[in-house]
Amino acid sequence: MPCPTVLVVLGVPIVSFWCAVSVPCRSRVLRVGALWCCLGAALAACGGSGSEGSGEPAPSESRSVVSSPTPTPTSTGYGSVEEQTAELPRSAEGIRTGVLVGRAVVRTPQEQEVLEAWRRYWQVLVESLMEPSTASAGTSEVASGEAARYDSDVIKAFLAKKVHLTGTFMLNPVNITVSGNTAIVIDCALDRTVNYKSDGTHQNRLPEQDGQKGTLKKIQDTWTVVVNEENKKYCEEQGGGS
Repeated sequence: MPCPTVLVVLGVPIVSFWCAVSVPCRSRVLRVGALWCCLGAALAACGGSGSEGSGEPAPSESRSVVSSPTPTPTSTGYGSVEEQTAELPRSAEGIRTGVLVGRAVVRTPQEQEVLEAWRRYWQVLVESLMEPSTASAGTSEVASGEAARYDSDVIKAFLAKKVHLTGTFMLNPVNITVSGNTAIVIDCALDRTVNYKSDGTHQNRLPEQDGQKGTLKKIQDTWTVVVNEENKKYCEEQGGGS
């Protein structure tokens, strides 16, 4: 089945970041965000951001019988985008590389835990692509099932193409819902990554909104990403991720 769109994962044309990586196309491509899209371009043809976090105070714990208004971004403790960027490591090209948290809608301690697990998942993935290695454990420590398998394929694709990731991937989770041991994250992330080849060449591209829908399961008291799907249409309709 032909790939839906060309992924430019982290600056690399990967038919939707994943496809270009020579990874078989799937009906619902696990898209490591635009990040994945870049990958696609960088990996070839199919084989088969951001604004600063809001400084608003966290909502009061008091409850009201009156229905609450639409949730607004709240402080999540990660600091401003500038502060987070200054803490990121630099790639071999001297580019700050890693994951940032922009705006975020978090209403409960549970949702904060899910957000941190989601952020950690992306951070581990970006670190694995920043310096791809056959010894890399990939995202197995923060993901399982379909998500872990697909991420492993992406890392192998980077290795085969001799490219590595640079730049930032900024998360903008607009909705986090928790029901028992399952959580859903709707994220209108902003992908500002670029893939570099071993000879120093790279493909310039504009920042891209990367809509994601992540499903997490609580396994042995730890939130783990089990599915990561593309959700770009939702973000485009909502005007999120900018």
